[in-house]
Amino acid sequence: MTATVSGSDQNYRPELIKVPPLYVWPPRPLKALRYLLFDLLYPWGFIYLVLAFPTWWYLTPALETMTSFDPGWIGLLWLRNCAFLFLFAGGLHWYLHRRRAQGVACRLNRKDLSGDSKLFLWHDQVKDNMFWSIASGVTIWTGFEAISYWIYASGRLPIIDNPWYFVACIYLLFLWSTTNFTRYIEYFISSRSTGRYTKCIIVTSTSGRGAVFRCIRSNTCFTFRRSCSGGSCRFTRLSLF
Repeated sequence: MTATVSGSDQNYRPELIKVPPLYVWPPRPLKALRYLLFDLLYPWGFIYLVLAFPTWWYLTPALETMTSFDPGWIGLLWLRNCAFLFLFAGGLHWYLHRRRAQGVACRLNRKDLSGDSKLFLWHDQVKDNMFWSIASGVTIWTGFEAISYWIYASGRLPIIDNPWYFVACIYLLFLWSTTNFTRYIEYFISSRSTGRYTKCIIVTSTSGRGAVFRCIRSNTCFTFRRSCSGGSCRFTRLSLF
């Protein structure tokens, strides 16, 4: 990822997210196939899949144990999820903030994490993040997981052993996550600013700066930023691709 800075704050602003080959027009079959078989899952998808099997085999209670709610097995899930949080979030914190492996090149806010601010619990941003990640994040995560396991274990939802159905569900899950995160949703915008550009796609959204659209007219792509205030929206053309 290329780091760019803009404005007086000199904070990092990522490049616009590129539309995956699966969603482009005209279709690109070979690139779309590569995206489905490799790019969609690389790298985190493969990491999650490799981690899922030992987690299910060795770190999850047996279904017979989860036929009814019990603090014992729910507590084990909570502790296991805390360990995962410390492994991933703690590892990233050490790598990016303690070791500073990337410096400040790709940080949206280049200020160091606060260690003396009344905005955070115990006046410490790291401790505040840890508390809410565990007390709120892990607890909600574990609750959702426990309810899901209980539904299967109690027979309220059948378990399907078909391996093709399993593979299809994995791909559907990752496909859904990409469309949800990058928000590739077609919009038809009618306004004085964009009335001539009929087909638009949201490619990214930045807090406080409004959504960014790419609009197509006569095979030419334009980029707009939408800023809304007081119930009205304003579109500003940014660049031409």
